[in-house]
Amino acid sequence: MLRSYDYVEISLEKDTIQSLQHIEIEEKLIKECTDSLYNEYNKTNLKNICPVCSNSSQLFFVKWNYTYFRCDVCHTVFMPVNQHILDKYTNYKSLNEFRNSEDFNNSIYNKRHIYWQELLSWISFRTYRHLMRNKDLNILTYGIRYKHLLEMINVANFANSSINLQIINEIDTLNINNPVDITLCFDKIQQEYNPINVLSKFNSKMTENGLLFLGFRTGTGFDILQLKEYAKIFPYEHSLLLSQKAISLLLEKSGFKLIEYTTPGIMDVNYVKNNMQHIDKDNYFIQMLLDNDKNTLGDFQRFLQKSGMSSYAHIVAKKVQNV
Repeated sequence: MLRSYDYVEISLEKDTIQSLQHIEIEEKLIKECTDSLYNEYNKTNLKNICPVCSNSSQLFFVKWNYTYFRCDVCHTVFMPVNQHILDKYTNYKSLNEFRNSEDFNNSIYNKRHIYWQELLSWISFRTYRHLMRNKDLNILTYGIRYKHLLEMINVANFANSSINLQIINEIDTLNINNPVDITLCFDKIQQEYNPINVLSKFNSKMTENGLLFLGFRTGTGFDILQLKEYAKIFPYEHSLLLSQKAISLLLEKSGFKLIEYTTPGIMDVNYVKNNMQHIDKDNYFIQMLLDNDKNTLGDFQRFLQKSGMSSYAHIVAKKVQNV
């Protein structure tokens, strides 16, 4: 498997990737939704069985009364949930209205358009590396909710046509004349009840040797392991936090082979440093580590990126068989 990464120069003064006002509103709406679903969730009698490898798991933390477990074998961090409740969260009206608003989308674009340009350049380069072409590709996207990112994908230099799915069941009735060359799925697999089913459906619509690009929050990231329930993760929004071992297993079961795994996240050190009050006071190593100047902390963030221990993963996988 090819492991590649880019060094990213960061400092503690780096701007956030979302306005603080919108962060507060979005988190308030997520909390409102999760509170409204808790009684129903609490009656479902869900088990602590890993959704990736079906092994038993240990209690990891509790957030907003929702229990997260960590798999003993593949290190997936997950909140047991069924699809019915996930669908209710996905369709929660006030949260969707906020996320679909012009103000929110324009703010997100202003904060992230440079990152999105880099992301599309990365996709273009990888398609050429692994498909030997990066023009006139048919694209399937799933769960991408930012309309400006979808617009950028539609006019990207590698795009011939693009179809966007908002719910996975849409793929069952999707009439595609030509199989898709690449599938893009960012920040969505972490909200799936049955990830193997999702990846298998992607497989069924893709060309031989087609490429799958995933982006997701990891369960082995520095901030998750240090902050646990105080990390920037939320029930239903982040129900499934995969590790490298877990994503490899999922891909193998759904007819793909992992060919690149990178963790280009840049916010881990900031998140932990800004939440030091939640770090165990006996954890002297972390306290001393984060009590350093911005250059040292930037070096540590790059170490996390290189070692695969940042909180956000990008993967490239190739279809190897039909399932």
